[in-house]
Amino acid sequence: MLLWDRPCFDCWEEFPNHRHPTTIAAVAAGLRNAAALLHDSGPAQQADHIIKWLMENGLVDDCLAKFEAGRAVDGSALLIFGPLGPFSSSDPVAVRTVERIELELVKETGGVHRYLGDEYYGGGLWLPLSGALAWIHAEWGNRSKAAQILHWMEGAADLDGSLPEQVSRNLMVPGQFQYWTDLWGPVAKPLLWSHAMYLIARIRLER
Repeated sequence: MLLWDRPCFDCWEEFPNHRHPTTIAAVAAGLRNAAALLHDSGPAQQADHIIKWLMENGLVDDCLAKFEAGRAVDGSALLIFGPLGPFSSSDPVAVRTVERIELELVKETGGVHRYLGDEYYGGGLWLPLSGALAWIHAEWGNRSKAAQILHWMEGAADLDGSLPEQVSRNLMVPGQFQYWTDLWGPVAKPLLWSHAMYLIARIRLER
């Protein structure tokens, strides 16, 4: 609770020398949940303080920024506009950020890049983010859109039904794909996170 404003790794275990609005928002969500579990208003008050900081320091053009004082957005913001964060999907910041993410980072109906210029395995389309985007559209009442994204995710499964971390199409930096494959082997599969976000979105759509 006392270290929320320190530089740290982001959602992707990258850029440890920055302060990441998405990470800080997730901390606020955790504190709110802790307050409810502990019947203690202290963590909730701290969460309110963090949200105030985010609104003053974590936005770019009214969207949640990738870095404090940065101009870019990050697909991980989708995670904290849904069940894992402090912002409701109808919050104006959420709506504007999702619109920008869809403009800059979404391909093939439902695949989501992490961020512009991503070089990891060439910067493919991440299924956990697709699940988060499907959840948001289901929450917004865009059932057809949510179903299309889930169908795209299903198309990424192998014959055993295993979902990978990312789909290696529409790569941001194609020349880096072989570098990472040589270094660490094929893209991770199955990835629990991909399956979890698919199920969360599917349950929300069918609820």
